Parts: sequence; C-alpha cells; structure tokens
Amino acid sequence: MRLSDCFEGATAVVSGTNSDYFLAVSDGILHITKEGIHEKACDVKERILDLTSRDHIIAGSGDAGRFIISLDAGRTWSHKKLPASASAWSIGINSAHMIVTHSNYQLYLSFDYGDTWQTYQPFQLLGQDQPAIRSICIDGSTLYLGTKIHSRYGGVWSVNLTNHHVKRLKHDRRMIASLLKRDDTLICAAGTCRKNLGSVDFAQLTSQNTSSITWKTCHATVKEACYLDLSEHNGYLYTTTSHDKQGLSHVARVYLSEQKIVPCTRIHGHGWRVTNHEDRFLVAGLYESLFSTSDMPQHVH
Repeated sequence: MRLSDCFEGATAVVSGTNSDYFLAVSDGILHITKEGIHEKACDVKERILDLTSRDHIIAGSGDAGRFIISLDAGRTWSHKKLPASASAWSIGINSAHMIVTHSNYQLYLSFDYGDTWQTYQPFQLLGQDQPAIRSICIDGSTLYLGTKIHSRYGGVWSVNLTNHHVKRLKHDRRMIASLLKRDDTLICAAGTCRKNLGSVDFAQLTSQNTSSITWKTCHATVKEACYLDLSEHNGYLYTTTSHDKQGLSHVARVYLSEQKIVPCTRIHGHGWRVTNHEDRFLVAGLYESLFSTSDMPQHVH
C-alpha cells in the first residue's frame, strides 16, 4: 500500500465530507480523493491562506480580500470579495453557518454565505495599541482570537458575538498562529521566527472566570521556532511547524493527555496548514505538500 504522495507547494488545506481533501495551490484548489487521486476543483488567482468546512459548505479566505465558497461539498465554487483588500489568514463557520474571517484589525461576519458582510473591530477601545489578528476559531456565538506578536495585548482573546464582550484568556507575546476548540478544551499553536520558543498550549474552559483558567504546555523532543497549524479528527490531533535552519518542518501528533508532541514526518518549507481523517493527514507546505496514510512511520526525529 502506498505510504504517501507528494504534491506541489500549497498554502491551505481542508477535509471534505467524503474523506476527501481540498488543497489550495498557486493557481486554485485541488480536489484530492482518499486514494490520492487529484483534479483541479476551481481556479483562483489570489493566494488562499485558509480553508474551512462545515456540513456541505467549504469556504476559503486569502490575499487581496479574496473569498471563495462552495455550497455543494466542493463540486461548484463562487468567487466573492471581503469588504477590504487585506489578507485574511483565518476563517471559520459555526453550526448556524455564520462565516467569520478577518483583516489585521477588523472582523467580517456573513449570514448569507458571503454575499454581504458585517464589520466589527474587537480591539477598537485599545486605540493605536490594538493587536493585529492572526487566527480565529468560532464556537457557537463565541469567537476565539489569536493575535500577532504584541508585547502588551498579545495572546488569546474571546469575543461574544451577541453582546460584543471581549476578554483576554491568555497573555502571550508570541504569535498565536492557530486556534482549535474541541469540547471544553481550547488549544493554541504559537511561536516566533527568531528563537525556538514554539509551543502547543491548551486549557479547559469550564469556568467563566478568566483568572482561573490554567494553561498547560505540550512537551516536544525537538525545539521549534513556531507551531503553525492544528487539526483534529476523532481524537487524532496534528500540528505543523515553521522550517528550521535546514529548511525542513515537522508534522507531529499531539497527545494532550500526556502533554507531548511526537514528530511524524518532515517536509521542505513551512508547514502552513494540516488536515486529517484520524491518522491520515494532508499537510500544505511551502515547497511541497504531503498526503500520508496510516502506514507512514509515526516517529521521525
């Protein structure tokens, strides 16, 4: 049985509803079956930085305010624009099919699949010192925000999209590259490009009291500058990293119960995004993308 397939460099990836995948490459979106067979799903001129899916909906955001969406599990696609021409690094869809994406300082919310957008600036009261948004994760009417590097207001924040109440859950001077929520657990991938200070941290959000939230850190055998993305399916949690001095990055399994990170494989360039169906994953890398089956070795150092 084939262990893995390599594809061209990519910037985003998401799992479909039929154990398939959608990979954002330089000129559009590739559809990849669980057997590794691929074909072009749609053409896109702009770089797509994130893809997300919910039920039969697949949506993506990227450079120059580009927004793409499929309402039929990836068979047909529509191209739309966000209210601003900035890059949107992260996108989410909740169970009511509300779509949320962002620019540096603005959130964009759509209730009609991207035809119209509402704009909201969560850190407006911070004035000139407000942090830039790098990652988002939506859970019902609560939006979790991860910031870019900011010494004073950096970290993880929550935004109540009903009453617009904003509170910080974690102070962190590093970039929060990715956020993921599963049940009551909020997980963040963080780091910088200058030092080996990357980590995957998590906290239980069972309390409404922010001061009582305890963050724990997963320990890795390899020090990383930055962890870039997170993906979970049926209890299998994966993360990716920025590249090291040799130009290689890791895809790794994360075990929250044991607070450890175990490298699985390496690719050339940053591991921008990853998605998985249990222990099968597809990583979108800067120079190459790797589709793996469960037959791949699970320990690479």
